[in-house]
Amino acid sequence: VSKVLVSYWHEQSDWVLTRLYPCLKAAGLTVLIDRECFRAGRNTIGEMDATQDQADFQILVLSPPYLASSYCRHEMKRAIASDCCR
Repeated sequence: VSKVLVSYWHEQSDWVLTRLYPCLKAAGLTVLIDRECFRAGRNTIGEMDATQDQADFQILVLSPPYLASSYCRHEMKRAIASDCCR
């Protein structure tokens, strides 16, 4: 079963959780998403990196606020770097 990371800006969570997430799960994918994978009280960047490192594939839900977020840009840069190495 492939693992897919979904990277999104927190204000997009309604769409991600009600539309995208169910479709990915229905396709038989293991979905790596912050609400399920991150542990409270841990370093956010560390949690992001550890979760992202588990992914076989990554979906970036791009928007202007996503691109303005330093956390989202961090995930995007890592996604691009990892894709170049495959």
